[in-house]
Amino acid sequence: MSCRKSFPFSAFGSSPSLLGKGHAFGDSKQYDDAVVAADRRIGQIWAAVREREKHFNEDWIIVVTTDHGRDPKNGRGHGGQSDRERSSWIATDAKPLNIYAQKGKASVVDILPTLTTHLGVSLSNDQKRELDGVSLIGKVSLYNVEAKRTGDMVNLKWVSGEDNGKVKILLASTNNYKQIGKGDSYTFLADVPVNKGSFNIDLSQYSKSEIYKVVIEGAHNTVNRWIVNNK
Repeated sequence: MSCRKSFPFSAFGSSPSLLGKGHAFGDSKQYDDAVVAADRRIGQIWAAVREREKHFNEDWIIVVTTDHGRDPKNGRGHGGQSDRERSSWIATDAKPLNIYAQKGKASVVDILPTLTTHLGVSLSNDQKRELDGVSLIGKVSLYNVEAKRTGDMVNLKWVSGEDNGKVKILLASTNNYKQIGKGDSYTFLADVPVNKGSFNIDLSQYSKSEIYKVVIEGAHNTVNRWIVNNK
């Protein structure tokens, strides 16, 4: 489908040949050539998008990413825990980028909320509570959320994206959204000033579970963190 001739609401493309060259040859001239070819194709998409914006008064953004890195030894495989394998990148023409995009630890999970923000797609509260990422555009209440467990204590930390306001801390001990397609039942824990940037949860006060979902809801975004017990 050519976006010069038609006007999709959104479009997705991938480069399987680039993936194949990586697995077959690893760090090599063949892989470098495949990168150049993929870049050329992205350039064609970019030109078509610019043409639609110019002639049809449309507002597009382009996001380019990779789902993982590669084996540090030879670049052929992936799936390990090395920095190179766990690293990915995002390139986008989205503007203006918010404080999180400029100062936070952006990752591929941020692409979905970025696209829904740009497209004006409204998510239900249950859907928002499943999000790990933060939009790279628009206002954000909090970002760079971390949940560290020591025994029964969970220390939440985040960076505030605004000076005032509060966030709600919620806790669930089920995974209903995946298992039965319904939202989880969350327990309200506290309202916390967003600029405080931290909150402690004592899991011994709640029902034992193999999984806990911690949700932090701000005025502009919601972030989920999972705590999974070792079996």
